[in-house]
Amino acid sequence: MEPHFHEPDRRLEIVWSQHPMLKRTAPERWMARHGRTLVLAAVGAIAYLGIVTGSGVLLAEQLLRPPRRALTDVDNVRARTVANRTASLLSDEGVRAGDAVLLRAWWFVPSAPSRATVVLLHGQADNRAAMLGFAELLLRQRYRVLLPDARAHGASGGTLATYGVLERSDLRMWVSWAERQHPDQCVFGVGASMGGAILLTTLPDVPFCGAVVDSAFADLPALARARIGAGLHLPPALHAAVADPVTWAAFAYARARHGITLRAASPAARLAGARVPVLVIHGTGDREVPDDSAHTLAAANPRMVTLWIVPGAAHTQAWATAPQEYPARVLAFLEAHQ
Repeated sequence: MEPHFHEPDRRLEIVWSQHPMLKRTAPERWMARHGRTLVLAAVGAIAYLGIVTGSGVLLAEQLLRPPRRALTDVDNVRARTVANRTASLLSDEGVRAGDAVLLRAWWFVPSAPSRATVVLLHGQADNRAAMLGFAELLLRQRYRVLLPDARAHGASGGTLATYGVLERSDLRMWVSWAERQHPDQCVFGVGASMGGAILLTTLPDVPFCGAVVDSAFADLPALARARIGAGLHLPPALHAAVADPVTWAAFAYARARHGITLRAASPAARLAGARVPVLVIHGTGDREVPDDSAHTLAAANPRMVTLWIVPGAAHTQAWATAPQEYPARVLAFLEAHQ
């Protein structure tokens, strides 16, 4: 008996050949399979860019517009009290910055023959009154003392704080003013936190006899990265990956919107070219500016920098932590470089 073969069912072939997937090109078939994933990826990317951009704008505005602590009547009374206790003359002085912003300062002059001038620079979101304790210490040692308000702080004009980008020019003007009062004597700089960072940015250009900086940051981008990472409770290994895009967006916004190149706020880079002796003070308990910054500053110019790390001291609290050693070290440093 001969085998019986059935003819193929051509209807199935016709139906299959008309399937939409077979009528599409290879790229179209790939898009059909993966299109949903691509749409989700695109939405995710747009959302990520939006979060990064928005976070960058917020960061830039927070940096550029810190809360202003106005100079009060109480602050002025405290200044007059310091002048009376140290038998010093007190006056309120002003200079115009290069962009016409009016900057204000207190000027203390001991009645006894004085030995040099010290410019004291306060920290972020503070004013000159924060440095009155330091001023009294110096006045008792017969130093003249100039206490400026940084731009956008205290009674000084300006709307933006730029962490040394504009302030280093402001400080040069104050030093020139002080030199005109007593042309033949030294001018020293002392700065806390932001004030210390601003002071360091001026050192290649201003003929200070010496500088003391307490709790200063070494580089603004690095500080922003560390603060973002710490604020999100990330391990240090992830700080750069997460924080760098936000920092880049913030600095790009500051440049585009306000014309301020915040990336140039790098005291360590400026310190590298300085020929001024510098005492760098920092506490191991500093949560605002980690003490890594102090080591970075010391490494930037090891020939000119003396580093003093105070165990356990919080931000700008080295004096409170070492109440005897702190003034002794600072005064000895000033005396050695007159």
